[in-house]
Amino acid sequence: MVPVYLDVRWGRGDAADNEQESRLRVSTGHSCHPSNWNEERQRLRSTEKGYAKANNKLAELERTAGLLIGQAELNQVLLTPEQLLADLKPKRPAKAHRAGRPTSWK
Repeated sequence: MVPVYLDVRWGRGDAADNEQESRLRVSTGHSCHPSNWNEERQRLRSTEKGYAKANNKLAELERTAGLLIGQAELNQVLLTPEQLLADLKPKRPAKAHRAGRPTSWK
């Protein structure tokens, strides 16, 4: 099994450092057998268990990265790989502190 990554590169436009190409490699949290990877489509084949979930995660990361890079270009803001990674990481909801029992308990 090999991990599945999203490899994002940007180097043209206002979101990048014009001196060098910016690059970020992000894990999807999924892996697959090398024979179940479609090199041309850059997706898992349907013969891989959990392929739909992994392909959806990859598509979501691609879409979000594209939107973030596009927004940075529109705003003429330099987007670093560290900033992009922070924006791509899932936001975890803060744990609510519960004082006492929920009101539905009797």
